[in-house]
Amino acid sequence: MRGRGRVALVFAWAVLFGLGACGGGGTSGGSGDAVRYGFDFELNLSDTFDPQQSLSTCDRLALEWIYGTLTTIDENGQPQPGLAESWELDDAAGTFTLTLREGLRFSDGTPFDAEAVAAGLEYLKTGEQSSEDLVGMESARALDDRTVEITLDGPGFSLPFGLALRGGMIPAPSTYDIDDPDRSSAGTDPVGAGPFRFVEFQPGDSIVLERNERYRGPREYEFDRLELRQVGVGNPAVNAVRAGELDVVGYEAESQGAIDRDSSLRSNSRLGEVYAQLQLRLDDPFDDVRIRQAVNYAIDRQAYIDVVQNGVGTVAWMPYPESSPNYNPDVAELYERDLDRARALLAEAGVPDGFEFDMAIPGGVTGQERQAELLQSQLAEVGIRANIVPLGTDIATEYYLQRTGDAFSAARPAGPDPIGQVEAQWGEFQFVAIHNLAERADLTDLVEQAKAAPTDEARAEIMQQAMAIIVNEALEVPIAFTPRNVAWSNERLAGEIGAPSEICDPVDLEGVSLR
Repeated sequence: MRGRGRVALVFAWAVLFGLGACGGGGTSGGSGDAVRYGFDFELNLSDTFDPQQSLSTCDRLALEWIYGTLTTIDENGQPQPGLAESWELDDAAGTFTLTLREGLRFSDGTPFDAEAVAAGLEYLKTGEQSSEDLVGMESARALDDRTVEITLDGPGFSLPFGLALRGGMIPAPSTYDIDDPDRSSAGTDPVGAGPFRFVEFQPGDSIVLERNERYRGPREYEFDRLELRQVGVGNPAVNAVRAGELDVVGYEAESQGAIDRDSSLRSNSRLGEVYAQLQLRLDDPFDDVRIRQAVNYAIDRQAYIDVVQNGVGTVAWMPYPESSPNYNPDVAELYERDLDRARALLAEAGVPDGFEFDMAIPGGVTGQERQAELLQSQLAEVGIRANIVPLGTDIATEYYLQRTGDAFSAARPAGPDPIGQVEAQWGEFQFVAIHNLAERADLTDLVEQAKAAPTDEARAEIMQQAMAIIVNEALEVPIAFTPRNVAWSNERLAGEIGAPSEICDPVDLEGVSLR
């Protein structure tokens, strides 16, 4: 599966601002006994409940409630127990051993035991995207009722992170056919061991879930019913909460003022590792490092935070924030805005009057349009003419496969795996790298070294070397790390709702109850 690369990230780039989009349909009538969580199905759901068949990272917004995950990721980005209570990695022996929690069952009552988990991992390994969460896994087998041994075909460092994603969402064995996935029922009638069980799906409208009384995972919920409802999250979504049609939504920065003025609403923001960037396709005109450096010097990153994010966020100098051990201070602030330097580099590259390129953006997304317009204006100051090209919802086909545009003004999740995001964008045989003409043997080698590093400190040192290459050669244009925002009805819900750190993480509803 390696040749397909981490295509899952493609869809997450597309939907970053989809959680705050102003498009989409309305909401159907509310249920008094349910927590009603609104998001845009068109941008964040690929119309399957089978994690093996999933074509969007943001399917997790629905699937995680149904399946749970074998591991989880804490607020510091570290793997923690999920449906598995512990694990042990032995790279020398080539094994990764999971110990499951005691007494686990699927929502249909069948055992969530080691045999079911091993079979489920083998099934997920065949998925086009779920397999990317299981890098390092060769096979899985049950040692006893609660112990699963994964045989490795490479370093197993990434597995605890991948098992917190679709790679750790185990369907009940009765719902899939590993030899013929198209015959599986998991896509339309999912059965998992997560905190809620599937009840019904009305395409384009709602997903209804009810408490799974057999759930024995690490989280506790105080409500019995969860309804995921279609809405264009942004001003329309905030208005839907104010009208009593929804209880909790994500929102864009532009809605903050209206939320702050409404005493019936509460909100939370979390500055995670959501990364706004200008991604470059490394052929003409961006095959010249001087052109790429000129673009970096022309960008005013703080202006992006001030204009697009209402002053909330931090400047990005590389794909990792300063809080990450992978952050390399030696190359931070290398491209502070310098229009004279940008013009000089353009002259050296033989285009003293600038050049023209097509800048693709996800269409119909307010925050993304504002980002692109700001970049367009800043680049014009040095003679670079950026034509904004809105795409549809199928970013993978339009931008990557059909190569519409020379650059992609968007953003992506940092992802829980601190190595995978570099591999995805510049690693050999990776989907994004292939179609951006950006495969790098040097970065691929560093990624492989980092996976096999004996300590976290050694791994960070290697990844800092990767940062030096990415920044010095201006392989992309970092812009900012931006917050995720969540708002909820203070009249309907009691408790504090945590904003997600990542684009495709569900909001944290633990401890929340209906008033």
